[in-house]
Amino acid sequence: MIKVLHVFSRMNRGGAEMRTVELMPLLASKGVHFDFCTMSSEQGLLDDKVHKLGGKIYRCPLKDGVLCFSYHFSKLLKRTNYDI
Repeated sequence: MIKVLHVFSRMNRGGAEMRTVELMPLLASKGVHFDFCTMSSEQGLLDDKVHKLGGKIYRCPLKDGVLCFSYHFSKLLKRTNYDI
């Protein structure tokens, strides 16, 4: 299985977010798993759909500053094993 982490501001109904979530079931059948990191602490409109499709959403708020985001994002990458 190939694990992919996508980074978005929030999982709302934007073009890239919608298309990525639409691809989740198709690529899951080919051995590709998607998770998401959002730069907002707020829930997005697509969060429930991502969870129903088996994806996780990690929150690393950018509002706390770039250094805080960098710290949480690097910790996330160290404790998870994403291929892409």
